[in-house]
Amino acid sequence: MKHNGTRSKLTNLKATIDKSCNGKHTLGIWLIVLFLFYSSFANALEQSDLADDEILVTSGESNDEIQQKIKSANEGDTLVFDVGNYTLNLNLSKNVNLRGIETANVILKSDGEKPIIQVNDFFSSTIRNFTFIDTAVAFNIINAGSLVIKNNIFRVGSDNTAINIGEFPNVSIVNNTFYNSGTAISVDLLQPSQVIKNNIFSNFDRLFLNVLTGDVAFNCFDKSVPNYSDAGNNKVLDDIAFVDADKNDFHLLESSECVNNGEGSLDVDGSQTDMGAYGGADADQIPFPISGVNIVENGGDSNVKVSWQQNNDYRISGYKVYYDKETIKGLNISSLKNLNSTEVAADVTSVDINDLDTNLTTPEAPILKSVKPRNAKLQVSWDKVSNANSYVIYYQLEGESEKSINVNDTDYYELTNLINGKTYTVSLQAVNEFRYNFQVVGLIDNDGEITEGLLINDDTEYRNNLKQPGSISNAITAIPEAVVPYPALPNEGCFIATAAFGYYSHHQVQVLRDFRDNYLLKSTVGRDFVDWYYTYGPYAAAFISEHDYLKPVVRVLLYPLILASQALAYHVALFWGLILSYLFFSFILLKRFGRLMFGQCIKGS
Repeated sequence: MKHNGTRSKLTNLKATIDKSCNGKHTLGIWLIVLFLFYSSFANALEQSDLADDEILVTSGESNDEIQQKIKSANEGDTLVFDVGNYTLNLNLSKNVNLRGIETANVILKSDGEKPIIQVNDFFSSTIRNFTFIDTAVAFNIINAGSLVIKNNIFRVGSDNTAINIGEFPNVSIVNNTFYNSGTAISVDLLQPSQVIKNNIFSNFDRLFLNVLTGDVAFNCFDKSVPNYSDAGNNKVLDDIAFVDADKNDFHLLESSECVNNGEGSLDVDGSQTDMGAYGGADADQIPFPISGVNIVENGGDSNVKVSWQQNNDYRISGYKVYYDKETIKGLNISSLKNLNSTEVAADVTSVDINDLDTNLTTPEAPILKSVKPRNAKLQVSWDKVSNANSYVIYYQLEGESEKSINVNDTDYYELTNLINGKTYTVSLQAVNEFRYNFQVVGLIDNDGEITEGLLINDDTEYRNNLKQPGSISNAITAIPEAVVPYPALPNEGCFIATAAFGYYSHHQVQVLRDFRDNYLLKSTVGRDFVDWYYTYGPYAAAFISEHDYLKPVVRVLLYPLILASQALAYHVALFWGLILSYLFFSFILLKRFGRLMFGQCIKGS
């Protein structure tokens, strides 16, 4: 996909902003524009992989954002949930379908006593391919015309209920796995019209409440529920034979009597349907992620042996090993085609890979941008260079021997435990180390159509002692020194907040200080802002300290930033929403009172 037109539009937009602001105070506006643009652009790229009637949902979205997508969807549309953990209390009151990309790793839970999904008064929907965990009630269903719940995993916890059915529903509960819960299915009144088949029920306190026996057929139960052994071709087994329930892998072993004993539609491979979450035509065919990947040298710098734990899902037809010098995790299918790979059979759990590329390009000398003095430390930043995956920082105290420290692929590092008032000389060297990343995925073959596991595990990295260092960068001298603010407020910052709230240990001041340390100081833009604040903040703090009537005003202005800083610990989107709202309303407020916020931009508006 080409983005030349997009890049040109962004360049023109930036030029317009710069021109209208006469080059002043444009950073804030430009960052906001970039954030909004790239957020929507990234979602559009992901959305393009789906069908026209499918809407992508990602784990970074809030419950309210997902609820709005349900509200905005057309009748019959499907919300497709990407891999991730979701905390939800959704209200489904229209004919919209919900499905997960991969059953075991699209995990839904509630944020309280409310159900994860509340179903009210609609005609037809299908909800499938999710794992529901840790909630009082996963589904609460009232007056559903036709609701299909299939190919899900329920492990909601003891004393909790997976599915609660109210009055006059028509619900089909097909090919689900219920495990380790209080009650699997509860019905408010003894009423027919429930279809409960091809499910697996295991490890329950109380299986059913007010469920008619005649509705329950072609299911697998563990031996704790013998009452259903003679009804409707149900099976009661000593062992369901899951692959590994403790790891949420509810695929079936080949020995399981739940295999090929279901009723109704055939499995994807054309055989009789299995019982449980991975049976039937709509079961996801994605193998469970492979664990235990290990790489060791195997007779030379370019040769390795890759091993892994066997995936005991009876459907596994083989394994595929990807390897590359760059990160593999999260790559899409088209990108995987360009990687090195090898395939082995299902009974093989290791493979020798030889002739890895040991040629290491010499990286260029990096440019050391700045060495900023702080109390007993120096903040070192530089421009990263290509063909480098680590750096060596050299620093020398005047009159003493040179020291060095190795850092990973980054553009910033803090040298600590230094002596204030002494001169240090700092330089930098880029290094190209021999590194390869590996991923192992399972394969499932359904009549010649191969499905691979998702690349959701972290890459397994292999290193040896080969490395190619580059030239040394420019050198910069700096002297660590304590920052002495005016007025004499404690610590090295939060001057304005301390002046406004009265004392440094105030909880709100601590929130802002944590935001500075955990987020601002970890990015170039954030560090530049902190430097600017350290320069001018003390003067504003001094003015506030001398004029008590300003303190409540400043506190009011600071509270949105404090709330946003706290929100960042829970949800990035919530943080940005609060920040953008704060900037917008501050702009309106200051403009109304004739104050300048963005230089000439406001004067010309």
